[in-house]
Amino acid sequence: MIIPEINDTVEIYIYTLPGKDVYSNLINKYVDHINMLMVVFDVTKKESFSSAQSALARFHPDAHCHSRPIGNKMDLEARRVVSREEAEKFADSIGIPYYETSAKDALGVEAPFLHLVKEYHNLIVQLKMKGPKDFLCGRV
Repeated sequence: MIIPEINDTVEIYIYTLPGKDVYSNLINKYVDHINMLMVVFDVTKKESFSSAQSALARFHPDAHCHSRPIGNKMDLEARRVVSREEAEKFADSIGIPYYETSAKDALGVEAPFLHLVKEYHNLIVQLKMKGPKDFLCGRV
């Protein structure tokens, strides 16, 4: 992903992982080696939001893991069960920004990626100044 203001590139690999508990072992295999975490949930399903909260509570405390909750399907306002305020309150409680998107209408999809990649780029620059370190999620 190209970071416009910096004129630099950050290479990202995106894994799409299922949110169901039955796949938790598979998820553990992948999240042990990540630097950024985006947890997307469906604003029309409360259980989807609960799963997102659990995932973020589990992985966000690691200081080396930059994460974002993303509420999808903002275009389905009539079916919404998770309010923007509720999701923002949760994100604020763990000190991270909240984003909403509509994949169907392609609204707000790029912003969370761009902000997270900028944050990660800044971290890399800072760590390079301090010296080599292992800064993957789950690695302290």
